[in-house]
Amino acid sequence: MRGDRRKLVVPGLLAVVLTVLLGACSSSNSTGASGGGSGLNLTVASTAGPLPRNFNPFLPTSVALTDNVVSFIYEPLVQYNPFKPQTPTPWLATAWTWSNGDKTLTFTLRKGVKWSDGQPFTSADVVETFDLIRQYPALNTNGVTFKSVATQGPYQVTFQFAEPAFSQFYFLAGNTYIVPKHIWSTIGNPLKYTDPDPIGTGPYTLGNFSTQGFQLNRNDHYWQGKPAVTGLTFPSYNGNGPADAAVEDGQVDWAGQFIPDIKTVYLDKSPDYHSWSPATSQVALVTNDSVAPLNQLPVREAISLALNRQYIASEAESQQATAVQTQTGILANESEFIAPQYRGLNYQVDIAKAKALLANAGYKPGSGGVLQKNGQPLALTIVDDSGYTDYMTAAQIISQELKAIGMDITVSGVSNNAWTSDLTDGKFQLSIDYSNNEGVDPYAVYSGWLDSSLLQKGYAAGDYGRWNDPQTQAYISDYLKATTETARMQAIYGLEGIMVKDLPVIPLYGGPDWTEYSTQRVTGWPTASNPYDPAAPFSPNNEVVVLRLKPRNS
Repeated sequence: MRGDRRKLVVPGLLAVVLTVLLGACSSSNSTGASGGGSGLNLTVASTAGPLPRNFNPFLPTSVALTDNVVSFIYEPLVQYNPFKPQTPTPWLATAWTWSNGDKTLTFTLRKGVKWSDGQPFTSADVVETFDLIRQYPALNTNGVTFKSVATQGPYQVTFQFAEPAFSQFYFLAGNTYIVPKHIWSTIGNPLKYTDPDPIGTGPYTLGNFSTQGFQLNRNDHYWQGKPAVTGLTFPSYNGNGPADAAVEDGQVDWAGQFIPDIKTVYLDKSPDYHSWSPATSQVALVTNDSVAPLNQLPVREAISLALNRQYIASEAESQQATAVQTQTGILANESEFIAPQYRGLNYQVDIAKAKALLANAGYKPGSGGVLQKNGQPLALTIVDDSGYTDYMTAAQIISQELKAIGMDITVSGVSNNAWTSDLTDGKFQLSIDYSNNEGVDPYAVYSGWLDSSLLQKGYAAGDYGRWNDPQTQAYISDYLKATTETARMQAIYGLEGIMVKDLPVIPLYGGPDWTEYSTQRVTGWPTASNPYDPAAPFSPNNEVVVLRLKPRNS
């Protein structure tokens, strides 16, 4: 499932504003919740703009995903800490076994779990979830390829695969949110279902809602007991600027916001203010490889050669990010996965070579110094969410750097919903986007960039660049069918070769998991010395974090 742009969590004086705002909100029909008006209530801000009442956990344009609240409501079978990916944590499933040459996977489910309306969670819910994914391929944002799924009593589920499928475990168990059969079996087409009053197994339920904000209240049926944080309030900010101001003013317990000059404007103001933003994904310039001229390798190569990645990273992210070095696109903390032949093969800025590639491809100087071919200028548009000021800064720098090789680049800022739709519908040329978070190895990132099975009749659940290449799919298939670590690594090496030789996407820098948090009100945060999960308030790890938070004086 595509991860979502990092959001902000803000409590404090903003609650005064939100008391007025949420007083006008319509009431949810969700049950099993305690009120959010007392106890430890945190406020979570988003830059998504006016909010649709859509909590469908499968749709990238839903509030569940754009506001990173899906994991507070719905839950997966296991949880993954990206810093310890080899040891997943049992969650809705307590155990699992592979058999039949890794073609059969059996989960034992946790007993005593209830949905937020009080109904019991059973194996029928897991089967319903995956049957929906199989019936409606657009829901299959993880590209899982099981042959069948069936109950084995109320607390066991068995998956059958046509090929060995050990490598699918991360996506199937850790990145698929389970929905209740007694609700979802009655909704008709899940692609059209807005899930306005979501029923989940997670620690929170939907309370009041309006287009300007909503409330999540503690789920009194939650199987791990009542969270210490009794409620989460989500106002909607129109861009990073207003959200940054809320953080900088000190009215914040937890934030996931890019803040320029963070030391001066935030950290130095109090010893209780902290920031820990490790890179857990890659920020890349996504090229729409299905349209001219970006379907031409020399054009993509020239773009890559013209970019000063470290300058882009430093300026866009206020010295808080580091450029991707290797042409495989792999982050430094996963360098052990780089094939021997690609180690030391790093990105270089080479303007002369970029110009030569374009000239050899038939591009000649035209009006105003812009290259042209067959009378068409080499003019492209970078589209991004205007609220993401860091990405907009990166886009402006890229525009200037590509001008040096004869390209005319326009930067277009749009709303979050419009940007997401542009990516999923393929109505763009260039965009700056973030990858899937790293999984047990680089495959999670590569599949999100390159797996054409995620393209469904004009709609993309991933592979936003529309890369469609038989050799790439063969490597992906090899990875998915592999039964040994050696075979999986050979497939990853093949995908690295695609990145190096074909440049289907242009990595820029490591994507920080933006985090700012205060210990004035709550404690228990992840840190570099205690990395039990990323500290940012983003799905899916935000559920794990919020469950560890305690009042400071408790």
